[in-house]
Amino acid sequence: MELGPYRAVDHPFRLTVDGVAPVDVRSIFSSLEDPHAQPSRGFRLTFDQPDGRGTLHDGDALVTSGPARVLLQGVISRLGETLTHGNPSAAVHATTVGDERGGTLVVGGSWAGKSTLATALMVDGLRLVAEDITIFDDDLRARPYHRPLGLTEASFDLLGLAVPDGADDHCGGAKMLVSAEQLGLGVQGATPIRIVALCDRTSDALQRISPALALARMLEMGVAPLPDPGHHLDVLARVLTQAVCVEVGTRSLKSATEWLHTIESPTAAPPATLVEVHGNRADVYCGDEAVIVQLDDLRAHHLNRSAAAVWLLHTEGLGPAAIAGELGADPGSVDETFAEFAHAGLL
Repeated sequence: MELGPYRAVDHPFRLTVDGVAPVDVRSIFSSLEDPHAQPSRGFRLTFDQPDGRGTLHDGDALVTSGPARVLLQGVISRLGETLTHGNPSAAVHATTVGDERGGTLVVGGSWAGKSTLATALMVDGLRLVAEDITIFDDDLRARPYHRPLGLTEASFDLLGLAVPDGADDHCGGAKMLVSAEQLGLGVQGATPIRIVALCDRTSDALQRISPALALARMLEMGVAPLPDPGHHLDVLARVLTQAVCVEVGTRSLKSATEWLHTIESPTAAPPATLVEVHGNRADVYCGDEAVIVQLDDLRAHHLNRSAAAVWLLHTEGLGPAAIAGELGADPGSVDETFAEFAHAGLL
């Protein structure tokens, strides 16, 4: 049985299901259906064992074998790799939800709880824009990617949601894939980002942070690959500076969602950004702070206002004494800043 056609952002695909699937594959991928797509890529799910196990092929290549949940996650993972490395704009491992005011970009590493937090916001009335991978268009809007949500049994319990009929709920320990439609939740199209929420399920933090610090944390998490460093860092810096950036601990999911709902959209014009690539290093200025990125391993060093000013003048060829004079700063403090640069491996 051939299903689809489907579209993952700019990448059309189809699914073929051979045998008797123990899950409702059509419902799980319903939000990605696009009758106008013309796929050249096809995934084949073959269920040929009495216990519902089978194999997944991407074209002619065998991807994996196992229970339905593993095969479906294999489809999502292959699409994710294509989206992350096959788009000219920036891609972030983040879930985006939104309404008429704009989007909330929920950022976190694997198993950080971003899908659970985003789904909690959707239960409260927001709509799905993109799940797990968010790609930005030329106008810095998050593009729609209504892929299945990845939620664990614990997430369903925490959210007070029933596991939909036809979901793969019999293989404990991993995430289930369910569409927003199956959960009775809404979706929407491209949206500008008004809140960037860095989530951590082990924390109680609820605090605002600067765009530069948010960028440094995202790079440390490994959620923002940079195939084209100069361009992608420029996109990310502009997205972050036009939003309110926050750290959100979700040990109390109720407190986190309630707090996010109270955050107002930014009213001031976003600060200027600048990205300069110097060989294997990129200097990203977000307003009066900066992030220095080592491009070989994406190590990121956040510089506060005073350190960023010293660094900028240093890159223009000034020495410590001249910088102190230029800034009207104590020479000893400038020397200390240079020592910090050296300790971080920037000099």
